[in-house]
Amino acid sequence: MTIHYLDEGIDTGPVIAEKRVPIGEEHDAASLAARLKEAGLQLLERHWSVLSSGRAEAVPQRAGGRYWPLRTTADGAIDWTQPARHIRNLVRALVPPWPGATFRLDGDDVVVDRVEVVDGAGEPGAVLAVDDERVVVAAGEGAVAIVGVRSEIGTVAPMRLGLRVGDRLG
Repeated sequence: MTIHYLDEGIDTGPVIAEKRVPIGEEHDAASLAARLKEAGLQLLERHWSVLSSGRAEAVPQRAGGRYWPLRTTADGAIDWTQPARHIRNLVRALVPPWPGATFRLDGDDVVVDRVEVVDGAGEPGAVLAVDDERVVVAAGEGAVAIVGVRSEIGTVAPMRLGLRVGDRLG
């Protein structure tokens, strides 16, 4: 998280202060956003007097700023040929309020809220196991257990999808 001056670029101005916020395996985009907000508030509190005086010193950005557009629904399409860890990170990045990671089932998009990387192998997209709590799907490397899908009432158990071992997800 940084406080920086504005210049002609997007987020490219010199940095006044920064606070590093590590991203752990347990974090998703929503929990990270909350942690970044807290870090930003701490920076403002710590540096407010010099900021308000207009005398804040700054240093050029090390790598320069970059602009990343907002995510769209198309960005969330799960590619089952990707490694399980990649799929897990995609799902983590697109939790609510973001559009969600999706796959097609019977002509509809299914939004996945939570997956876990698990042991398993098979043709990417093949359903390997189904039980009351999860649906295990083969990835390009390893497998993921889908443990939460989004519905109009919130996150629900994936068993409601009606999938069976051997089904293929697209």
